[in-house]
Amino acid sequence: MGGEATDSDDISRAEYLGDAWLDEDARAAFETESAEGPGLFLAAAGTALVFLTFVLVVAWYLTAPRFGQLWEPLPWVLAGAAVGVVLYLALEYAGVILTVSTGKPILLPLAWQGRLALRFTPIATRMAKPLGKTVDRMVHSFVRVNNAVVESLTGKVAGPVLVLLPRCIQWAECEQPIIEDAEYCKRCGKCPMAELMDIRAGFENVEYYVLTGGRVAADVIKKVRPAAVIGVACERELLAGIELVDEIPVVGIANVRPEGPCLHTQVFIEDFEETLEHFATRKRSG
Repeated sequence: MGGEATDSDDISRAEYLGDAWLDEDARAAFETESAEGPGLFLAAAGTALVFLTFVLVVAWYLTAPRFGQLWEPLPWVLAGAAVGVVLYLALEYAGVILTVSTGKPILLPLAWQGRLALRFTPIATRMAKPLGKTVDRMVHSFVRVNNAVVESLTGKVAGPVLVLLPRCIQWAECEQPIIEDAEYCKRCGKCPMAELMDIRAGFENVEYYVLTGGRVAADVIKKVRPAAVIGVACERELLAGIELVDEIPVVGIANVRPEGPCLHTQVFIEDFEETLEHFATRKRSG
């Protein structure tokens, strides 16, 4: 992500967490379900890598004669640098593919340090429409890739596991405020919160926070200092959150929006529990 982020950088990015697509057209493009496998994002990233290689080759071909006039070996020095960049990206890309395919961190020290997948998200999202996909589907695919990479590199963590839940998961007409502290939930069963709270009760050192926006998410992460973060949100907010958080394992679980965005959203309980179990330790019975 390029250097260490300052607190002001975190705040400025967090203020816009999830706001990148809040225009009316984008809101209308939300799908009830945006499920997509990792293959879509990997294909887009691979296409971007091929395109970058083509651009570098063409640029070198057009400029080499003039650079050669300045210093005869210069075109070949530049060619070597370009080949090095492409090979580095190709190695990272291969590592991500192997990791997604096998579940093991093959070649991933390079991919993890460089966060290859994040580098390709801007161009991948722009490729969604030409490929006949929505941005949500492309980002859903990216989240699947990110989760595979993170989970291959991490297991049970010693510190707290922070679960960030969106406010829209609560029943809209509920009069019980559960912002930040999910313990206030009365477990009436009208929304997924009751099931999520029951799941948490079976694990050690897991903290739930119900959030209203990205600025709050950044503040909570600084307050809790978790060893891992699990975010439940729409694809666009998950992407922004993964971009925001450095040096902490972050996985995302896309919510389901049967009534559109920001209203009575749902979560696949089995997926959530499986993800939580990857990081957190179950309480001993008895």
